[in-house]
Amino acid sequence: MRRRILLAIFAVAALAIALFAVPLAVVVERFVDQDAMLRVERQAILATRVVPEDFATVHDPIELPANTAGIHLGLYDPRGSLVAGTGPKTADAATAGRNGAAQGTRPDGGGSSRPLADLHAGRGGTGH
Repeated sequence: MRRRILLAIFAVAALAIALFAVPLAVVVERFVDQDAMLRVERQAILATRVVPEDFATVHDPIELPANTAGIHLGLYDPRGSLVAGTGPKTADAATAGRNGAAQGTRPDGGGSSRPLADLHAGRGGTGH
């Protein structure tokens, strides 16, 4: 009888831990992902400060700022071709549909893109 009670207590304790640990893990994962996305967006916004508004028509070389956060920045023209920085030679669908965009990616593949017109106007744009 004593063994059954002890086994039942352990089973209830294990179930309670599992029921609380799984939602906690999901919340922590989302928090970490959102934090990483915010870092990418901040770097993309900071990079737009060195990009002239008429970069697509002026053929001066553009040097994006280097960062130590493990974020790779790329600048794409309105046609979706890489102008400066690192990244694919052509932009993904989300970036290519914007009228010139700054795109940042994390080492795990997540990323964000911002239309330069919104960033220069101070509106911040919408991320993907």
